[in-house]
Amino acid sequence: MLRESNSSGSGNNNGRKNRSNDLNKESLYTSFETCLSLLGCYMTSAANSNLIEVTQIARQADNLHWILDILIDRQITDEFLSTWSAQTELSVIHTKVPSIDK
Repeated sequence: MLRESNSSGSGNNNGRKNRSNDLNKESLYTSFETCLSLLGCYMTSAANSNLIEVTQIARQADNLHWILDILIDRQITDEFLSTWSAQTELSVIHTKVPSIDK
C-alpha cells in the first residue's frame, strides 16, 4: 500500500518533492509501528501452527525493509533502531515459528 502511494507521485517532475510531503517522518514511523505490530500478530499465529499467515509475514517483513530504506536515505533512523532493539517479544516468538515461515 505504501509503495503504491509512493510511486503514484513519481510520474511528474516534482515527484520527489511530493513524496517528501506524503511520506513525512511521522507517517513513516506510524507505518513502521503498524507493520511491526502486524508482523508480531502474524508470527504469533504461525507459532501456533496457523501456517495461513506465511505470506503476510513475508509482506510485513518486506514493508519494514522498504520503510527502513527510506529512513536510512533520509538519515532519520534513530527511533527505528531503539524500537527495533526493544522487540524482545518478537524475538521470542521468532524462535517458535517453524523455519519454513521465516
